[in-house]
Amino acid sequence: MQPSRVVLACVVAAFSVFVPATVSSAADLTLEVTGQCPGAITVRWNGAEPNRPLAIIYGQRQGATIIPSGPCGGTQLGIAGGVRLITVIGTRSNGQGSVSGQASEVDCGGYLQLLVKSSPCVPSNVVQIPE
Repeated sequence: MQPSRVVLACVVAAFSVFVPATVSSAADLTLEVTGQCPGAITVRWNGAEPNRPLAIIYGQRQGATIIPSGPCGGTQLGIAGGVRLITVIGTRSNGQGSVSGQASEVDCGGYLQLLVKSSPCVPSNVVQIPE
């Protein structure tokens, strides 16, 4: 199995325990990354369906990766190359949230995207990790 398929299988498995919700528009979901790489970065989002799980996904470059099956099957991500799941986390009751962590030197210049579990699943904009 290719590494990106393993990651996408993890996203499918992580989302399979949640009940679908409705998200109004992918344009409402925005992602922002701040910080220094390598080092501490913060990922912030806004406009997500309140109290929903979302996946933070990494890719080495912008491109297209389609989730092959599961609750988000057929959803196209805007990242490619070394795609991997960073974490699954929930949004707050206002649809916002943030998480901080350490980015290694190999992550610098890579890309992040969110994927909210809903019906249909909604990807965010793609942002580059600061170099």
